[in-house]
Amino acid sequence: MRIFAEAHRDELTNEGKKKTVDLGTGELGWRMRPPRVLLRNIPGVIESLQMLKLDRFLRTKLEVNKEAVLAEPEIAEQVKGITVKQDEDFFVVPAEDELTDAA
Repeated sequence: MRIFAEAHRDELTNEGKKKTVDLGTGELGWRMRPPRVLLRNIPGVIESLQMLKLDRFLRTKLEVNKEAVLAEPEIAEQVKGITVKQDEDFFVVPAEDELTDAA
């Protein structure tokens, strides 16, 4: 299903105007995950943030403030070791048929 949906995404979503497609037998669609911060070499990132006077990206216990990084990703990603990543999830929701009692 996903291979078909990806191959026909533009026509299914009306050139990206819709995120969810009702197929009658169910739904499929694409949803962006919230952005997240990935860190490598945390001590090096902390040192770089301190040298660049970007203390707003640091917490008192000297850990990277990911919420601040997400608020200003363009600035934060200039620091070696910081990457802001956002993934997209594919989903399918089958239609629910109401069962009727034939009694």
